[in-house]
Amino acid sequence: MNTKILRYSLIVFLIIIFIFGLFLYINSNSIKYYVIDEDFEKTVFIKKTLKDYDELTSEAIGRKIIESITNDECFLDNLKPTSEIPEIDTFLINGSTAMVYYDKEFSFKSPLYLQLYKSCIIKSLCETKWVDDVIFINDEFYNREYNFFQYTPEDIVMNIDDIKTKSVDIYHVASSGDKLIKETKHYYENYAEDIFNFVVRQVSMGPSSGDYLKILPSGFRSYSINVEKGLCTITFSDDFLQWEETVDVKPELFLYAITNSLCSCPGVEEVKLAFSYNPIEIYRGVDISKPLYFDASFLATSE
Repeated sequence: MNTKILRYSLIVFLIIIFIFGLFLYINSNSIKYYVIDEDFEKTVFIKKTLKDYDELTSEAIGRKIIESITNDECFLDNLKPTSEIPEIDTFLINGSTAMVYYDKEFSFKSPLYLQLYKSCIIKSLCETKWVDDVIFINDEFYNREYNFFQYTPEDIVMNIDDIKTKSVDIYHVASSGDKLIKETKHYYENYAEDIFNFVVRQVSMGPSSGDYLKILPSGFRSYSINVEKGLCTITFSDDFLQWEETVDVKPELFLYAITNSLCSCPGVEEVKLAFSYNPIEIYRGVDISKPLYFDASFLATSE
């Protein structure tokens, strides 16, 4: 009797071991991807299992990982209402480098979510056996010299406590066309583009709510921005002059929406506006040969 019980116990034990081993095997061969825990209480990332990837190539799996991240509600809910949903035009793996091309511009409600979105993609792709680093090719990601940033797992957001924030004031032209309105934005210092490009981009995007007059095209990026000894020199491409001709905004308001916004950045005391191939000293009747300083006279009285 004892021998029979022992035999059955051994069989049950072996079955349990087999099931556990099978679970480990399946789990070790499954592909995971990461999204974010929006509560940010204990962790930034939560892990999910990719579905329906059998018989796909490594590039097709990589594309499916990015699409799964993109379509997770944590990111869809935090896209700007006017933004397109991010769509991949091309996904390539060159050696061990993943190259992600987007075919539409998109933007999130906060720069932090752009960085978290990017971090989830980097972390997910770099945990596959094919990818060591990731390049994003898209206006939101590439730098001014058109050299592409190669991101590795060391570049991602790991701990929400590590995110350093600054507050900057962004100035927009009110819909009345006779004053500037101020909006305070939070800049995520270590997980966004440099603060000067961030400010200019915020000016181009307009305020989060309320009516305003658009003075820069959506997604606008300056030709260059340089800061030295308190002087911020922002250079516009000549293409901007053609676009600007269609905008009915007083030149002073245009100039001081940019000047006042940039003067809210640390280390900026004055702003010089320039144009890349066509140096001008008079802009629509306003002398811009000398630097401009913050001017509160253009602000709404409530400011």
